Amino acid sequence: RYYFPKKPVPQVVAMVSEFATDAFTYGDSLCGIGLDMFLGENYPGYDPEIFPAYIRRQFYREYIPVRLARALAQNLADAPPGNRLIDQMLYNGKACAGRVEPNLTPAILLNGVAYVFRNGDVYEFNLDTGERSADEATAGDGAILSPMPGKIVSVAAKAGAKLKKGDPILVLEAMKMEHTLTAPFDGKLAELNAKAGAQVSEGVLLAKLEKD
Repeated sequence: RYYFPKKPVPQVVAMVSEFATDAFTYGDSLCGIGLDMFLGENYPGYDPEIFPAYIRRQFYREYIPVRLARALAQNLADAPPGNRLIDQMLYNGKACAGRVEPNLTPAILLNGVAYVFRNGDVYEFNLDTGERSADEATAGDGAILSPMPGKIVSVAAKAGAKLKKGDPILVLEAMKMEHTLTAPFDGKLAELNAKAGAQVSEGVLLAKLEKD
């Protein structure tokens, strides 16, 4: 606030990044921290081939403010004007840049929006869990569609089964998160096109429920 009074104070989100990133920013409004990057240098989950000892020495919670400051500085610093060594040195000096990022894809879920971070880019996905409101359930046709591309982890119901509203039908894994698709109303499971382990595309009819 002192140095950049016109910049908004970002919301800070804590997450488990699967050892992919320690801190990042998304625009001016969001700042994230990967808590699993600050578990102590002797944490057994850190692969020494990816995280050498000299890097792990900074994997303590005391370094969280430092990593946040670096991420914010990178967001504020102008891009280097060229590819010369001096250009990169000046940019890195301004931004205090430098981090270890294994080839993993971290993602966070915030207010129904998934933010996926890949190769320096940020992608937004509005998630649909497959659940419907009471009005939609009453007027709907009972079709259970795949809300996004993913893998069917398990199927909880059988064709012909009588279900209550909210009963689980199947679990879909997408973007490293599991989404339970449920019955939108009381009825009979007239159609089931889901099999555990199968890959499905967005919008595919997985099941259909009929009212009794």
